[in-house]
Amino acid sequence: MKKLSVFLMTGILAGMSFIGCDLLGPSDEDADEVTITLTKFTSIESGSYQQIEATVDANVEITAVNISITKDGAEVDEDLIEVEKPNTPTGEKKLELKSGGDMDVKVKVSTDACNGDYVFTITAIAGTAQSTKTNDFTITDGNDCTGTAITTKTLEAGANQNSSLGSSIDLDGGTVWKMADAASHVSEIDICYSHTATSGDKVGSASWAKASNYDYAKNWSSPPDAKMHKVSISSSTFDGITTAEEIQDLWVSADGESSLTVTQGNIFIVKTTEGAYALVEVSEQVAGETGSITIKVAK
Repeated sequence: MKKLSVFLMTGILAGMSFIGCDLLGPSDEDADEVTITLTKFTSIESGSYQQIEATVDANVEITAVNISITKDGAEVDEDLIEVEKPNTPTGEKKLELKSGGDMDVKVKVSTDACNGDYVFTITAIAGTAQSTKTNDFTITDGNDCTGTAITTKTLEAGANQNSSLGSSIDLDGGTVWKMADAASHVSEIDICYSHTATSGDKVGSASWAKASNYDYAKNWSSPPDAKMHKVSISSSTFDGITTAEEIQDLWVSADGESSLTVTQGNIFIVKTTEGAYALVEVSEQVAGETGSITIKVAK
Protein backbone atom coordinates (compact mmCIF):
# COMPACT_ATOMS: atom_id res chain seq x y z
CA MET A 1 0.00 0.00 0.00
CA LYS A 2 2.88 2.37 0.74
CA LYS A 3 4.38 1.70 -2.66
CA LEU A 4 1.19 2.63 -4.39
CA SER A 5 0.81 5.92 -2.54
CA VAL A 6 4.39 6.85 -3.44
CA PHE A 7 3.72 6.08 -7.06
CA LEU A 8 0.57 8.13 -7.11
CA MET A 9 2.24 11.11 -5.45
CA THR A 10 5.10 10.96 -7.97
CA GLY A 11 2.63 10.88 -10.81
CA ILE A 12 0.76 13.91 -9.48
CA LEU A 13 3.99 15.96 -9.15
CA ALA A 14 5.12 15.03 -12.63
CA GLY A 15 1.78 16.09 -14.10
CA MET A 16 1.75 19.56 -12.50
CA SER A 17 2.89 21.92 -15.22
CA PHE A 18 4.16 24.66 -12.86
CA ILE A 19 6.80 22.45 -11.26
CA GLY A 20 10.13 23.21 -13.04
CA CYS A 21 12.84 20.61 -13.33
CA ASP A 22 15.38 23.08 -11.75
CA LEU A 23 13.56 22.71 -8.44
CA LEU A 24 14.49 19.06 -8.41
CA GLY A 25 18.22 19.94 -8.82
CA PRO A 26 20.58 19.53 -11.82
CA SER A 27 21.25 16.08 -13.18
CA ASP A 28 24.76 14.65 -13.05
CA GLU A 29 24.97 14.87 -16.81
CA ASP A 30 24.60 18.68 -16.75
CA ALA A 31 27.19 19.43 -13.99
CA ASP A 32 30.52 21.01 -14.98
CA GLU A 33 33.42 18.67 -14.39
CA VAL A 34 37.19 19.04 -14.50
CA THR A 35 39.77 16.43 -13.52
CA ILE A 36 43.57 16.41 -13.33
CA THR A 37 45.95 13.52 -13.68
CA LEU A 38 49.53 14.19 -12.60
CA THR A 39 52.65 12.08 -13.01
CA LYS A 40 54.43 12.19 -9.67
CA PHE A 41 58.06 13.28 -9.23
CA THR A 42 60.08 13.03 -6.03
CA SER A 43 63.10 15.35 -6.29
CA ILE A 44 64.91 17.96 -8.37
CA GLU A 45 68.59 18.86 -8.18
CA SER A 46 69.46 22.55 -7.91
CA GLY A 47 70.59 23.97 -11.24
CA SER A 48 68.34 21.59 -13.19
CA TYR A 49 64.69 21.31 -14.18
CA GLN A 50 61.80 18.86 -14.00
CA GLN A 51 59.46 18.22 -16.92
CA ILE A 52 55.87 18.06 -15.61
CA GLU A 53 53.42 15.63 -17.15
CA ALA A 54 49.74 16.15 -16.42
CA THR A 55 46.38 16.17 -18.16
CA VAL A 56 43.47 18.50 -17.47
CA ASP A 57 40.20 17.06 -18.74
CA ALA A 58 36.84 18.84 -18.62
CA ASN A 59 33.35 18.62 -20.12
CA VAL A 60 33.26 22.40 -20.63
CA GLU A 61 35.82 25.01 -21.64
CA ILE A 62 38.91 25.14 -19.43
CA THR A 63 39.25 28.73 -18.29
CA ALA A 64 42.38 28.64 -16.09
CA VAL A 65 45.30 26.43 -15.14
CA ASN A 66 47.26 27.77 -12.15
CA ILE A 67 50.54 26.32 -10.92
CA SER A 68 52.49 27.22 -7.76
CA ILE A 69 55.50 26.03 -5.77
CA THR A 70 55.36 26.45 -1.99
CA LYS A 71 57.65 25.70 0.94
CA ASP A 72 56.28 25.60 4.48
CA GLY A 73 53.04 27.09 3.15
CA ALA A 74 54.66 30.14 1.52
CA GLU A 75 55.04 30.63 -2.23
CA VAL A 76 58.66 30.44 -3.38
CA ASP A 77 60.34 33.40 -5.11
CA GLU A 78 60.51 32.91 -8.89
CA ASP A 79 64.21 33.85 -8.80
CA LEU A 80 64.80 30.59 -6.94
CA ILE A 81 62.27 28.29 -8.60
CA GLU A 82 60.78 29.32 -11.93
CA VAL A 83 57.65 27.65 -13.30
CA GLU A 84 57.09 27.82 -17.05
CA LYS A 85 53.30 27.91 -17.11
CA PRO A 86 51.11 26.92 -20.06
CA ASN A 87 48.80 29.19 -21.96
CA THR A 88 45.17 28.10 -21.94
CA PRO A 89 43.75 28.20 -25.47
CA THR A 90 40.12 29.29 -25.69
CA GLY A 91 37.62 26.50 -26.11
CA GLU A 92 39.92 23.68 -25.01
CA LYS A 93 38.39 20.90 -22.95
CA LYS A 94 41.60 18.91 -22.61
CA LEU A 95 45.18 20.04 -22.05
CA GLU A 96 48.27 17.86 -22.14
CA LEU A 97 50.74 19.60 -19.83
CA LYS A 98 53.90 18.03 -21.14
CA SER A 99 56.43 18.44 -23.95
CA GLY A 100 54.77 20.09 -26.92
CA GLY A 101 54.95 23.81 -27.71
CA ASP A 102 53.15 26.22 -25.43
CA MET A 103 51.74 23.35 -23.36
CA ASP A 104 55.24 22.59 -22.09
CA VAL A 105 55.52 22.97 -18.29
CA LYS A 106 58.89 22.95 -16.52
CA VAL A 107 60.04 23.62 -12.97
CA LYS A 108 63.50 25.23 -13.13
CA VAL A 109 65.49 25.25 -9.88
CA SER A 110 68.23 27.85 -9.31
CA THR A 111 71.56 26.89 -7.79
CA ASP A 112 70.67 29.32 -4.97
CA ALA A 113 67.53 27.41 -3.98
CA CYS A 114 67.38 25.91 -0.50
CA ASN A 115 67.42 22.18 0.08
CA GLY A 116 64.25 20.79 1.61
CA ASP A 117 60.63 19.82 1.04
CA TYR A 118 58.37 21.62 -1.44
CA VAL A 119 54.86 21.25 -2.81
CA PHE A 120 53.91 21.53 -6.48
CA THR A 121 50.22 22.47 -6.85
CA ILE A 122 48.18 22.58 -10.03
CA THR A 123 44.63 23.93 -10.03
CA ALA A 124 42.29 23.85 -13.03
CA ILE A 125 39.02 25.71 -13.49
CA ALA A 126 36.38 24.83 -16.08
CA GLY A 127 33.02 26.54 -15.85
CA THR A 128 31.88 26.23 -12.26
CA ALA A 129 34.12 23.24 -11.54
CA GLN A 130 37.55 23.35 -9.93
CA SER A 131 40.10 20.61 -9.30
CA THR A 132 43.48 20.60 -7.52
CA LYS A 133 46.35 18.13 -7.49
CA THR A 134 49.53 18.37 -5.42
CA ASN A 135 52.92 16.71 -5.56
CA ASP A 136 55.43 16.72 -2.68
CA PHE A 137 59.08 16.81 -3.73
CA THR A 138 62.52 17.70 -2.39
CA ILE A 139 65.33 19.88 -3.71
CA THR A 140 68.84 18.50 -3.34
CA ASP A 141 72.39 19.81 -3.91
CA GLY A 142 71.25 23.39 -3.16
CA ASN A 143 71.94 25.70 -0.24
CA ASP A 144 71.60 24.58 3.35
CA CYS A 145 69.19 27.23 4.63
CA THR A 146 68.38 25.63 7.97
CA GLY A 147 70.66 27.93 9.96
CA THR A 148 70.52 31.56 11.06
CA ALA A 149 70.03 33.90 8.13
CA ILE A 150 72.74 36.52 7.58
CA THR A 151 72.74 40.05 6.23
CA THR A 152 75.29 41.56 3.86
CA LYS A 153 76.41 45.18 3.95
CA THR A 154 78.97 47.26 2.05
CA LEU A 155 81.18 49.65 4.05
CA GLU A 156 83.84 52.15 3.00
CA ALA A 157 86.74 53.18 5.23
CA GLY A 158 89.80 55.39 4.82
CA ALA A 159 93.42 54.83 5.72
CA ASN A 160 95.00 56.74 8.60
CA GLN A 161 95.67 59.94 6.60
CA ASN A 162 92.41 59.96 4.65
CA SER A 163 90.63 63.20 5.58
CA SER A 164 87.11 62.28 4.45
CA LEU A 165 86.62 58.66 5.56
CA GLY A 166 86.87 57.08 9.02
CA SER A 167 89.27 54.26 9.84
CA SER A 168 87.41 52.55 12.74
CA ILE A 169 84.91 49.88 11.75
CA ASP A 170 82.14 48.27 13.81
CA LEU A 171 81.27 45.06 11.95
CA ASP A 172 78.45 44.19 14.36
CA GLY A 173 76.60 47.45 13.82
CA GLY A 174 77.77 48.10 10.26
CA THR A 175 79.27 51.52 11.08
CA VAL A 176 82.49 53.34 10.20
CA TRP A 177 83.62 56.10 12.61
CA LYS A 178 85.96 59.02 12.07
CA MET A 179 88.39 59.97 14.84
CA ALA A 180 86.10 62.07 17.07
CA ASP A 181 83.19 59.62 17.03
CA ALA A 182 85.44 56.57 17.35
CA ALA A 183 86.69 57.86 20.71
CA SER A 184 83.16 57.44 22.08
CA HIS A 185 82.78 53.89 20.70
CA VAL A 186 86.15 52.29 21.38
CA SER A 187 84.68 49.10 22.93
CA GLU A 188 82.62 48.49 19.76
CA ILE A 189 85.46 48.78 17.24
CA ASP A 190 86.26 45.46 15.54
CA ILE A 191 88.84 46.45 12.95
CA CYS A 192 90.80 49.53 11.89
CA TYR A 193 92.18 50.25 8.44
CA SER A 194 95.63 51.84 8.16
CA HIS A 195 98.66 52.09 5.91
CA THR A 196 102.03 50.94 7.17
CA ALA A 197 105.40 51.87 5.71
CA THR A 198 106.73 48.30 5.95
CA SER A 199 103.73 46.06 5.29
CA GLY A 200 101.44 48.12 3.11
CA ASP A 201 97.73 48.42 3.90
CA LYS A 202 96.46 46.51 6.91
CA VAL A 203 93.38 45.82 8.97
CA GLY A 204 93.82 45.21 12.68
CA SER A 205 92.08 45.31 16.01
CA ALA A 206 91.57 48.52 18.00
CA SER A 207 94.28 47.30 20.37
CA TRP A 208 96.66 46.86 17.42
CA ALA A 209 95.85 50.39 16.16
CA LYS A 210 96.69 51.90 19.59
CA ALA A 211 99.89 49.84 19.91
CA SER A 212 100.89 51.00 16.42
CA ASN A 213 100.55 54.60 17.66
CA TYR A 214 98.17 55.82 14.99
CA ASP A 215 96.92 59.33 15.76
CA TYR A 216 93.26 58.34 15.76
CA ALA A 217 93.87 55.55 18.30
CA LYS A 218 96.70 56.65 20.63
CA ASN A 219 94.37 58.12 23.28
CA TRP A 220 92.01 55.14 23.46
CA SER A 221 91.56 53.46 26.83
CA SER A 222 91.53 49.63 26.96
CA PRO A 223 90.71 49.03 23.27
CA PRO A 224 89.48 45.52 22.38
CA ASP A 225 91.72 43.06 20.58
CA ALA A 226 89.42 41.32 18.06
CA LYS A 227 91.04 38.40 16.25
CA MET A 228 90.94 37.67 12.51
CA HIS A 229 92.45 35.46 9.81
CA LYS A 230 92.23 35.05 6.06
CA VAL A 231 90.14 32.30 4.45
CA SER A 232 90.80 30.59 1.13
CA ILE A 233 87.42 30.81 -0.59
CA SER A 234 86.35 32.42 -3.86
CA SER A 235 84.13 35.45 -4.25
CA SER A 236 81.36 33.22 -5.65
CA THR A 237 81.61 30.96 -2.60
CA PHE A 238 81.36 34.07 -0.39
CA ASP A 239 78.16 35.06 -2.23
CA GLY A 240 76.73 31.57 -1.79
CA ILE A 241 76.97 31.63 2.01
CA THR A 242 73.55 32.23 3.56
CA THR A 243 73.81 31.33 7.25
CA ALA A 244 75.79 32.43 10.29
CA GLU A 245 76.65 28.79 10.95
CA GLU A 246 78.43 28.55 7.59
CA ILE A 247 80.54 31.58 8.48
CA GLN A 248 81.39 30.23 11.93
CA ASP A 249 82.53 26.95 10.33
CA LEU A 250 85.27 28.94 8.58
CA TRP A 251 86.73 30.19 11.85
CA VAL A 252 89.96 28.55 13.05
CA SER A 253 90.79 29.83 16.53
CA ALA A 254 94.46 28.85 16.28
CA ASP A 255 94.86 31.06 13.18
CA GLY A 256 93.50 34.21 14.86
CA GLU A 257 95.73 37.29 14.59
CA SER A 258 95.49 40.91 15.70
CA SER A 259 96.23 42.30 12.21
CA LEU A 260 96.39 41.29 8.54
CA THR A 261 97.94 42.77 5.42
CA VAL A 262 95.15 43.02 2.87
CA THR A 263 94.84 43.61 -0.85
CA GLN A 264 91.85 43.78 -3.15
CA GLY A 265 90.15 40.38 -3.47
CA ASN A 266 91.21 39.11 -0.04
CA ILE A 267 88.57 37.47 2.14
CA PHE A 268 88.98 37.22 5.91
CA ILE A 269 86.93 36.35 8.98
CA VAL A 270 86.73 38.32 12.21
CA LYS A 271 85.54 37.26 15.65
CA THR A 272 83.88 40.52 16.65
CA THR A 273 83.72 42.36 19.96
CA GLU A 274 80.21 40.90 20.42
CA GLY A 275 81.45 37.34 19.93
CA ALA A 276 79.90 36.99 16.49
CA TYR A 277 81.69 36.00 13.27
CA ALA A 278 81.85 38.36 10.30
CA LEU A 279 83.08 37.37 6.86
CA VAL A 280 84.72 40.26 5.00
CA GLU A 281 85.68 40.62 1.34
CA VAL A 282 87.90 43.46 0.10
CA SER A 283 85.98 44.43 -3.03
CA GLU A 284 87.80 47.69 -3.83
CA GLN A 285 91.00 49.28 -2.59
CA VAL A 286 93.02 52.44 -3.15
CA ALA A 287 96.38 51.76 -1.57
CA GLY A 288 98.37 54.24 0.49
CA GLU A 289 98.10 56.31 3.66
CA THR A 290 95.41 58.55 2.12
CA GLY A 291 93.73 55.62 0.37
CA SER A 292 90.50 53.77 1.04
CA ILE A 293 88.95 50.35 1.18
CA THR A 294 85.48 49.06 0.31
CA ILE A 295 84.47 45.88 2.06
CA LYS A 296 81.51 43.56 1.78
CA VAL A 297 80.53 42.24 5.19
CA ALA A 298 78.41 39.12 5.73
CA LYS A 299 77.27 38.48 9.29
